[in-house]
Amino acid sequence: HSQQQTTRLEIVVYCSIFDRGELCFVGRTWKSNVFAVTLQQQASPPPIQNYWFYVKAAPSESKWIVVELVAQTRSAGVVTSQISLGWSVLRLFENIRALIDVHPSENHNDPLQRQSKPQSVYLWQGSPLHLLVSADTASIPETATKLSFRFFTFKKLSHLAHLLSNDCIAGGDNAIDGLGDALALPATPFDTDWAQLCRLQLTEFRISSPVIVLPDGFDTQMLQTLTAIRKESFGGSDDATCARIVARELSICCFNGRNIIAEPSMIQLQVDAHNHHVLAWHGEINMNVTANLHHNCWLLISFYVEIAWNDKPSSVQSPQYHHRICVGREVVSMTSAQLIVSGAQRTELTLAPQYSWIDDRPIFNNSNSDSNSN
Repeated sequence: HSQQQTTRLEIVVYCSIFDRGELCFVGRTWKSNVFAVTLQQQASPPPIQNYWFYVKAAPSESKWIVVELVAQTRSAGVVTSQISLGWSVLRLFENIRALIDVHPSENHNDPLQRQSKPQSVYLWQGSPLHLLVSADTASIPETATKLSFRFFTFKKLSHLAHLLSNDCIAGGDNAIDGLGDALALPATPFDTDWAQLCRLQLTEFRISSPVIVLPDGFDTQMLQTLTAIRKESFGGSDDATCARIVARELSICCFNGRNIIAEPSMIQLQVDAHNHHVLAWHGEINMNVTANLHHNCWLLISFYVEIAWNDKPSSVQSPQYHHRICVGREVVSMTSAQLIVSGAQRTELTLAPQYSWIDDRPIFNNSNSDSNSN
């Protein structure tokens, strides 16, 4: 009897995006709010009705929305066990023409522009991990749990789409970084709070004349390291393989932990005529971001170098291979004291090569401070 008083049964909905072409899950798994079940309801749990969640994804017939219903027990505030009640896939993009254009333009009375016909399926037994082996779901046994649903398009979400990562699922009451401390996604598309979210303010700021100071021997060490990596990992086998720097770029953008929330500013750096350790760009960068930058937003600065390889420099016909390498990166909170926003003096940051890539492929983790570019 005491255990019944301290342990309670809950139901949770999990949603994720699965790419059946690649046989992999993409993005993050979304978890709904908890639906508590009382002792009187345990024999027949109440249905979950009129529950909304939002999907941001590029339309592709290979993408499925995977929905799983999970029962869990909680004791003293801790989840002690979980069991799947069934799962299914929603083929959101399989027949886009099935979405009926019932509202040609956005309006405040009914924000849903398109809707599909009502659909229903019985949940399957087992686990969604079955999809990692095979996308064939025809032979999976069904449960007695029925899922009914409709698809809608919701244009108001486009006002906040830049704050959400690609292939993202979100639900009501989810806090989104960049909205503000007191704001979250409304539970339904008809909530009046959407009007406030759609009035998210545009923030403007300016960055003047960025300069990078390289430590002694930085270019030489970098080229030697990358040449060795190319010989080992990219097929270069000739001892004469050499690399040279073609261009240097500085990328500046804003990041909210989910997505780049404004178009990055790409700056072509030039070597200073009087000091070859100094890379500079003279001018001003105006950045416009539709977000509350005081709410969990960061300034993301990346230093890129474009490298050209030639495995046989003595041969005129030997092809050149170009790669873009990130050799330094720093993420600074927009509310950090490191950022001097008044313009009274320069902000100084260290771009550490702790995370480095060749064409988005991680190649080494070097935290040696002597190799940092300031």
